[in-house]
Amino acid sequence: MLDGNVACLIAGAAGVLLFHPTDAWHAVMTWTVSQVLVSPYSLWVNARALGVNMIRPLTGGLAWEIRSLIHGSTRSTKLRVGGEADLRGYEP
Repeated sequence: MLDGNVACLIAGAAGVLLFHPTDAWHAVMTWTVSQVLVSPYSLWVNARALGVNMIRPLTGGLAWEIRSLIHGSTRSTKLRVGGEADLRGYEP
């Protein structure tokens, strides 16, 4: 995993040296591209350590991601439709 972090650091530094970001948006895009380029390698390393295929580490969190999307959408709908929400006992 440390190799992936070092690769992201090197890719980000190379992006900064090659493209010279002039504002925050370009700097964020440089960072994002470096993350996207290194992500397959990080997935491969994690999957190899677990002894599974590359997609398997992602599928473990899929059910929780769907649950949080549904919960977030219903929460925002309740806030919009019902006006002021009753947040007693709710801790994020």
